[in-house]
Parts: sequence; structure tokens; C-alpha cells
Amino acid sequence: MTSRYTLLLSTAFVAGLTVVASAQSQRPAQEQPPRREALTLTLGPSRGQQAAQEIAEAERAFARQGREKGSREAFLTWLGAEGLTFEPGPTKVAVEYPKRPDSKSVLLWGPDEVGASADGSMGFSSGPYLLRAADAKPEDPGRHGRFLSVWKRLPDGQWRVALDFGAPGGRRAEVPSSTAEVAVRFTGFATPRPVESRREAAAAQTAFFKALEAGDAKPVRAQLHDHFRAAWNATDGFVAGVRLPDTAWAQIAPRGSRFEVGAETTSEAGDFAYAHGRILSGDQVTGHWMSIWLRDADSDQWQLVRFIRNEPR
Repeated sequence: MTSRYTLLLSTAFVAGLTVVASAQSQRPAQEQPPRREALTLTLGPSRGQQAAQEIAEAERAFARQGREKGSREAFLTWLGAEGLTFEPGPTKVAVEYPKRPDSKSVLLWGPDEVGASADGSMGFSSGPYLLRAADAKPEDPGRHGRFLSVWKRLPDGQWRVALDFGAPGGRRAEVPSSTAEVAVRFTGFATPRPVESRREAAAAQTAFFKALEAGDAKPVRAQLHDHFRAAWNATDGFVAGVRLPDTAWAQIAPRGSRFEVGAETTSEAGDFAYAHGRILSGDQVTGHWMSIWLRDADSDQWQLVRFIRNEPR
């Protein structure tokens, strides 16, 4: 498993593809997300709902630039100075992508679900992608999968991708159009508790890993959100995981695994958090992980909505 752009490069290398221009969009090639002045954000579901829609539009604009200007330029623009892809470990796009040639294949994607924190400072988007050779015949199905993006609002109001991941395979789905309906999974917790929530989010992550390392699936399942999805190298795309069998959790955390936290970020509203780090066996790094957590409005507990284990194939 790797980033969408890395899949693109590998396809171009193998097939020796030629550049083609996508005719799927009539939008101007130079279109960028609207620049906003820094905002004083009001907490509450309405701000989260607005942010969720903005994230959907930002993801669509990201995909549109990829079609019209090339994926390398789009990733450099939308992941900005700090954005990371997983290849299989976290890779800073601003540092590594300028060294790479642009791909000559066509990568299409679009969001079908989003979520955002109540303060409108961060969120996520996910949806299907399709990778096709530039000279592919109409009957060629291409390679498909599902992407996951974590978004952060910059101080100037623009949205940029903080983390990006692509899971190949899974159920094939049409790439949504720019007007397709997007499912909103989460729009924030109306009562902010930023300081306490950061500690609670870190504690939930620690408890999750402790149970994984002990091979105890019962407390792991108790922490899962209704829309939880997981991806790891043994899977074909993302898997709905609320009732994952013990064997699946054993693949995510083989005996002797140790999960090390590299970075954790929590929204100011204290209702949305994401993290990533390394997986070790003894002193050897065997993979990397990424997680997204939401604070449930009914239980006031942190719940895991996405978890990824990524390792070299």
C-alpha cells in the first residue's frame, strides 16, 4: 500500500506511458481553492458542517488539478510544505516530489464521504480512485482503490492535506462526479474540551495499542466507531471492521509487534484527532501506522474511525 501518486509513478515506469490530457472537467486549469482571511471560528455543529463541505470541495479541486495539470503538481500544491504521503512510511511531499518525474498515466478520484471537527480546523475525506494508462484501451479496467486524506485549515483559511494514503483494490466503484452527493460522517462535538480531550485522545490511542499488542480483540472492538474502516497489507482495499475476526487483528498486530507514536494532532475543539508512527518487532521497523479518532457525542468517548497498517510489499 502506498500513496496514489506513487502508484501512478510505478505504472508509468512499467508501461512506458505517454502523456494525455483529461477531458473530464471544464474547470479552468489554474483553479485554486478560494483564499480566505483568518477566521475566528464559532464552535458547534453548523461550523463543522460548513467545514465538511469545504473539505469535499477542496478534494474535488485537488483531483481536478491532477487531471488538468498532472498529479505531481497537484500533490505539491495541495499537500503544501508539511503534507505527508505513506510510501510505506511518512514521506514529505515538498521534499521528495520535486525530485521525481511527473507521471504519464491518468489518476482520477473523488470524495464520497467527509468529516470535520466542530471548530472547522481539520477533517478527513475518502473515496474511490482509478488509475489508467495514458494509452489504455476502453476495455482496460485500470487499477482501482480507495484514498484517505486528512485535511488541516491553514492560518490564512486555505485547506491543505496533512496525510494522504491510498489502499489499492477492494470493491470497484465509479469515481464520483463533481456534483455527486457526499456522505457527511461527522461534524464535530458541540462542547469543546481541548485540554482534557488531548489527554483522553492520547490515552485512547495508548489503550488501543496495549490491547493490540496483548492480542486482546475485545477492548479493541469497544473503541471502534460505527463507520470504522481498516486497511493493512493482507487486505484488498479498506475493510469494514466493526466485527473484524480475531484473525484479522492478529494480522494487523502480529505477535511481538510494538506500536510507537510518532506524531499526534488534536483539534482545538477536542473532538477530532489523527496520529501516525512506526511498528516494530524487537528493534526492527516492520511497518508504519496511521489513525483517525472522533469524540462521540452520545458517549463522550473517543472512537477509532480509520486505522491503517502499511508495510513494504
